[in-house]
Amino acid sequence: MTLQDSPSLEDFSDGILPPPDKPDKKRRTTIVIVGLLVLIILLLGISFIQSDAFSQIAGQGTISGYAVDESNQPIAVDIIIFGTNIRAISDESGYFEVENIPSGQQSIIIAFGEIATEEIVTVQVGQNTELGTVTVPTESEIDY
Repeated sequence: MTLQDSPSLEDFSDGILPPPDKPDKKRRTTIVIVGLLVLIILLLGISFIQSDAFSQIAGQGTISGYAVDESNQPIAVDIIIFGTNIRAISDESGYFEVENIPSGQQSIIIAFGEIATEEIVTVQVGQNTELGTVTVPTESEIDY
């Protein structure tokens, strides 16, 4: 504060002035620190949800396997966990891995286009249930 801006004795005739408000710089620093702490907690929460520990607490497991056609050639398929919103797609080599499946007996639908096969498996908490090689029909055999 410069000498010209300093209060005069007349300014104190009604008593001492209340202390000035917190400077803006301290307020901004506090807001930034609180914001960073919230961001760190949020990122730690997301990291935990994606971890194996969360899968075990939530009672979830994984399934994996390979999809082949009738001639034992790998094919790309859709994998659907019946009764859930969980879906996945295999790669070109037919390999698939689906995570975060509720534990217990599950119906796994493995589809090639409009043709599918069903595998009933028991998903174990925190473990990978290997389906091995699953043969998926690629041609419909409908008798009229």
